[in-house]
Amino acid sequence: MCAPPKIIQQLASSTRFAAVQKQKFDDIFAATRYSKALEAIKKLRKTKMDEMKDEKIVLAEKKGLVTARQDLHKRIKQQENNIQEMDDDLAESARDLEFNKEVSKLRAAPA
Repeated sequence: MCAPPKIIQQLASSTRFAAVQKQKFDDIFAATRYSKALEAIKKLRKTKMDEMKDEKIVLAEKKGLVTARQDLHKRIKQQENNIQEMDDDLAESARDLEFNKEVSKLRAAPA
């Protein structure tokens, strides 16, 4: 009757060994999965950082274009104001010229 307990003891021992080995393999594979996931996250982060850098460059270019456009609009507005002032001056000069012609005619007319 000594044999059955020994077999049970060996079976239990091998079961514990198998469980320990299984745990070791699970730990190794979990670490591998973790490492792969961490590597994937690092690659994704690098990709996103590169994209963000490119987008910052595009944004800076667009800001430059917006500033140039605003400056151009400001210059156009100033030129329009200058043209309006010149038109007003021209109209006033034309009125003055007409007035002076009338005065000259009146002075030249015999009294």
